[in-house]
Amino acid sequence: MKKLTTLLSLLALSGCMAATGKSDYPDLAAGKADGSLTVETIGELVFGEPVNGSAEPGRMQEWSFALSAPATVTLETSSYNDDSPDTIAYLVSPEIGYEEPLEMDDDGGAGLFSRLTVDLDAGDYRAVVGTYGSSAGEFTLVADCQGEGCGGDVQPADPWAAARDVHTMHVAFTDATPIPEYYTRPEGVSPVSLSSPEWWQRWSGGETQSFSWGVGTDYGKRCGQASAIRLQAIMEYEEMGEDGEMHRPGQEAFDALREGSGWRGTMYNWIEDVSEGGRASFNPAYMWAWRTGAIKWISVTHEDGSCDLPTLDLVQRFSATCLERAASNDGEIQGCRTSGR
Repeated sequence: MKKLTTLLSLLALSGCMAATGKSDYPDLAAGKADGSLTVETIGELVFGEPVNGSAEPGRMQEWSFALSAPATVTLETSSYNDDSPDTIAYLVSPEIGYEEPLEMDDDGGAGLFSRLTVDLDAGDYRAVVGTYGSSAGEFTLVADCQGEGCGGDVQPADPWAAARDVHTMHVAFTDATPIPEYYTRPEGVSPVSLSSPEWWQRWSGGETQSFSWGVGTDYGKRCGQASAIRLQAIMEYEEMGEDGEMHRPGQEAFDALREGSGWRGTMYNWIEDVSEGGRASFNPAYMWAWRTGAIKWISVTHEDGSCDLPTLDLVQRFSATCLERAASNDGEIQGCRTSGR
């Protein structure tokens, strides 16, 4: 197991600060001792299951987990509720205490998010997440475990979990999320249909309005598949209504639009790809009734591989907006559009 002495911890932190220009990392031990830092215990981490948290200057959150034998554990933060705080993640052993974190990471994940991987012995551990400087906001934390100590019932983390979160528009993926060799259409969304990805690569020489999977970039392919997965998740999403019954609000929004307009369910999987340069014409995620018979389901692929995907809220707002137009336009919704902003 990686054990750091206090001196080595300080040297590592100071070296990181010198490399990044940052000098305001939370001091776990000193902050807790003088009362300037609160570490809120949230609960237990289940490997492969994302948890949502929030942090701000002077307040961090921690989760616990245990290993029955040696294993390799990865902790990673990502966006939740469209927030993008500058997170810092620590791995702590209760035996050693906050004075000597086993590992710390600032910007090892996507953007300003954190990612760390550590080989650990059997024992109890804590994942502690805070923010750098004056940054504050909500985040998602997921722990992945590989090895004997993870437990027999541990399932591999879902590499597409971020795409299945119907409320979060901007999502970041890890290296565990594959680059699909071919496109898989969403299942169970009939009578709505979604085409193969329609590439709009915004750099000089990029493909435009091409439906060939092979011309997509690696990041574009991942976001294109994620966009299809997001539609399926929105159609399957259930929540309790004010009537006390379970509803599928995404499916209901699409059904209402079909019944109240001339649209019959056809959508194009439009990918705004700026992963190799250029500027997106639609930004962030978007829905656009290109014509009444065909709606553009628009996502954005960014340079760092992250994606902006349509959300449940976007679907509901788009449906309501287009129904208003259809009511006064004999069912026509051509030109109706709604942004994810």
